[in-house]
Amino acid sequence: MIYTPTFSIKELPEDYVTRKFYSLGHNPTYHKNNGSYNCGCPICHEGKSWGKKSRCWWLPEQNLIYCFNCGRGYTPYNWIKEAGNLTYQDIKKEVLGGEYNIVNLDKEDDELIDEELIEDVFGVPYDSVNLLEFLDGSSDSVINKAVKYLKERGLDSAVNRPDKIYLSHKDYTHRDRIIFPFFDFIGRIPFYQSRAFGGTDNEVMEQVRYLSKVGAEKSVFNLDKVSGDIDDIYVFEGPIDACFMKNGVAVAGVSVGDKQDLTDLQRSQLAAFTLTHRIVWVLDSQILDKTSEEKTHKLLAQGECVFIWPKEIGEKYKDFNEWAKGEGLNEIPVDIVKTNVKCGLADSMK
Repeated sequence: MIYTPTFSIKELPEDYVTRKFYSLGHNPTYHKNNGSYNCGCPICHEGKSWGKKSRCWWLPEQNLIYCFNCGRGYTPYNWIKEAGNLTYQDIKKEVLGGEYNIVNLDKEDDELIDEELIEDVFGVPYDSVNLLEFLDGSSDSVINKAVKYLKERGLDSAVNRPDKIYLSHKDYTHRDRIIFPFFDFIGRIPFYQSRAFGGTDNEVMEQVRYLSKVGAEKSVFNLDKVSGDIDDIYVFEGPIDACFMKNGVAVAGVSVGDKQDLTDLQRSQLAAFTLTHRIVWVLDSQILDKTSEEKTHKLLAQGECVFIWPKEIGEKYKDFNEWAKGEGLNEIPVDIVKTNVKCGLADSMK
């Protein structure tokens, strides 16, 4: 196949990328069952595991090259540029001036790429472990401390918690913090937040309650949990509260000015449900939190639907996590929330 004389760094020919992966990677292997490739990473050299493990993967369907050793993901263009020490002009010249056929895949490995590795680690720090697998204890003291925190907050049994909650020992930013993955519709993790719980001796990092995935656009938490059996989607500010409500999602904080301060990705994700679900905002108790009361008035003025805390509950509990813990619940019933929803200017908080 001769590549047509146009060039976009975002759309390199797949056979060109594959050829470069074979020429630059160490001991490359093709996995014919799912069309993926892996090799020893020529960029980080994988430390002590060099030559023993191959942790760099080329996933053509996702247009992604990802190294599980250094935890870095690349577009094919950026990977080829860095691994081959090439310039834009070098790559352009190779693509436009050559004829690229799929390389001879004599070396095949019928073993599938580790599906759990892709599902669990793609998008979160490479050494992450799923804390929910250690509810019965671990030899690792930090993991035990994190699990204790999850249990104290009721997140071990919350009806709508994610299937995986992570912890990394090695990530520079999120080390020894609880990581909440924001799964999308198809199970990938475009965004996550980590929370301090006292797992480190770093006082500065412990004072920062939430940290976001570096360089990532905020997405909506718990999209993969939304069900068509419930007419509403309940939008919380933080992921922990959303875990106690069926169809509870979260946006990692929101300020309300002329409109909700959401990212374009969050807007598009929520917009996908507007034909089938009503969007209901669930804030902290308007009775105990003045900021929440102000946000509620602004949301109603914009025609939005908001859960108004009943006095007997809102005077006792600040948020859904406190409510669930205080009443010994792993789920706040949908009916209680649905009957206390107000929408638009025609409704008020009273």
